[in-house]
Amino acid sequence: MRLLSADADGEGGAASEAGGWTGGDGVPVDETLTARNETQTTQTHSELDIEVTENRYRDPAHAALRKPVVSEPPAGKKDVPGVRDHWVRFNDVVARLPGVTDTERHVYGRIFAAEGGMKKNPDSSAFAGIMSSTLRDLKKEDRALAGLPNDPKDLGHAQVAAVYRSYLNGALKEAGGMEALNEIGDWNTAAAVADVLFREGRTGGAQRVGKALGAVITELGKDGEAARLGLQTYQAGQIVGPQSIAAIRALERAGYGAMLRDALIQARIKGPYGNEKEHIEAFR
Repeated sequence: MRLLSADADGEGGAASEAGGWTGGDGVPVDETLTARNETQTTQTHSELDIEVTENRYRDPAHAALRKPVVSEPPAGKKDVPGVRDHWVRFNDVVARLPGVTDTERHVYGRIFAAEGGMKKNPDSSAFAGIMSSTLRDLKKEDRALAGLPNDPKDLGHAQVAAVYRSYLNGALKEAGGMEALNEIGDWNTAAAVADVLFREGRTGGAQRVGKALGAVITELGKDGEAARLGLQTYQAGQIVGPQSIAAIRALERAGYGAMLRDALIQARIKGPYGNEKEHIEAFR
């Protein structure tokens, strides 16, 4: 099974346009942070991997934990150890990403859960959905990630979040990076688009998004509702660019978001990863 791998043509994630990633206190992603417990005994943890419980540990600034925008993992993932045991900790470091939005926090949380959380896939090199080949490529392309470990299983929570952000910024580069998902206007639709790009690659994911948009526009009628929304001339491309994001946003605003997500599920089931039906349908 290929998770967050290069596209079939060998294309991997593009470099991040967001610049260097730092933690909530401005600490670079490859530095070690210190956490203190209630008795002020110092313990050192790498990459914001502080032992997170509600009252025991805090970050170096002693800030309260940032709660997930969704309080618990999606149904079907609540009892998966890699998700259950890391949900609060992962979402806490995501909330500390510079300029992070609620949409972005939701997207990363959904992908993290869908990939099984902090767990290595037994059938591949993937850990938290990140394959070694993709990590290697991203480290070359995004200088902010250069200091990360070479093996995905050695990544900490903050590092996984940084990789997610860098990969999706590259996959959506032509549309403005992660900001494009914020423009969609719906967390669930944004997560569905992000996941297909994450799971199937920039090119494969774009093809599935294009098929889904085409199916919805055809059903709405190019001379009818689709024309009213200004979508009658939409043409799918090899990337998810500004035109695709504008079309998704128009459908979402007109109340067709669920219809688009259903069409995207059907496009994915008919694609090369169609056997991953449970994973795909989680993004309905």
